[in-house]
Amino acid sequence: MLDLLGFAAPIIGAAGIIGAVFAFAFRWHVRRSKQLSALAGRMGFFYERDGPAWMLEGFAGFELFGQGSSRRFHHVLKGRMAAGQILLFDYEYTVGSGKNSSTYYQTVFALETPGRELPAFSLAPETFSDKLFSLFGSQDIDFEEFPAFSKAYLLRGKDESAVRALFAPRALREFESRPGFFVEGAGGWLMFYKSDAAVSVDKLETFFSEGAAVCASLSH
Repeated sequence: MLDLLGFAAPIIGAAGIIGAVFAFAFRWHVRRSKQLSALAGRMGFFYERDGPAWMLEGFAGFELFGQGSSRRFHHVLKGRMAAGQILLFDYEYTVGSGKNSSTYYQTVFALETPGRELPAFSLAPETFSDKLFSLFGSQDIDFEEFPAFSKAYLLRGKDESAVRALFAPRALREFESRPGFFVEGAGGWLMFYKSDAAVSVDKLETFFSEGAAVCASLSH
């Protein structure tokens, strides 16, 4: 009997931990849903707790949405600005499996650019390893007249001339004043986000303003 209890104890303990994790995630989603629904009302946006099915397929070409597994979109705020339709949402994905898995939540600002086909590109803060790889031929699109931008960011894209044309002086100056952001573009959408972070509700309006300014600078 003691041997049986000794064998079962780790299983019971693991089940308890898993249950606690799921309970915490459930409470987090319920609280965030209430807060974001109220925020959407103040901002004049529409709110959906779960993202529509088209988002997973429609955004499949973006690097961010190709990470991990069990990909889901949650807490979608929908609105409009002069440049086009806006989506503000949380993206959930899991890396690894079993007890070695980790789930991440990433808040994303998305701007639709109707009638305009954007070149596929990705922009990210440039790390030391990025600088090292560029010495061996890895792509990094730099702008000599904007050294602060070129030092702070790694810019990549298959059609370099089209990407250079997209990053006009207005956009480059915007990024020089706002280091540390991630932006992707392809087709009719621009995506703006920060590194591995679900933005807290009290900071979401600031995040929205940053995303709107950055994406607007690229959408003209």
